[in-house]
Amino acid sequence: MLVTAIRGYVAALAVGNAAFWTVGLIRTLLFGPPADSGAGLAGLLVLIVFTLVVSFITTIVPFILFCAISIIFRIRAWAYFVACGATMGLLITALLIGPGWREWQNWSRFSMFWQHLAIAGGIGGLTYWWIAVRPRRAAGTAADGAIG
Repeated sequence: MLVTAIRGYVAALAVGNAAFWTVGLIRTLLFGPPADSGAGLAGLLVLIVFTLVVSFITTIVPFILFCAISIIFRIRAWAYFVACGATMGLLITALLIGPGWREWQNWSRFSMFWQHLAIAGGIGGLTYWWIAVRPRRAAGTAADGAIG
């Protein structure tokens, strides 16, 4: 069970980071780069690796907490894990905003960022559910395409 949880967590991190960068790329292609962006694609690979490391560091404790809650209360619904992933995105945004996280002006200023993190976290949560929690069907059932 622990190996499956770790495998699901790593996959959720990878998929969540890919979703974060994909949403950002789509938004940039549709609306153009932000006005305050000074650099182009230089250093993008460094940023991608940096984002993966930062997301690992900032989500490991909430991940353990949310998994413990799901184990204690036997929660296996995909919606719970999507909500937990989106919540992690919002928690990370609150960490980055700092002491002024209670003021709505700061959330408005970082609106593009928290939206990306919430979407990426939700997709990561769904990925974790798919890999580590989703109920498996017994081998040889009609749903697996077996005849019999």
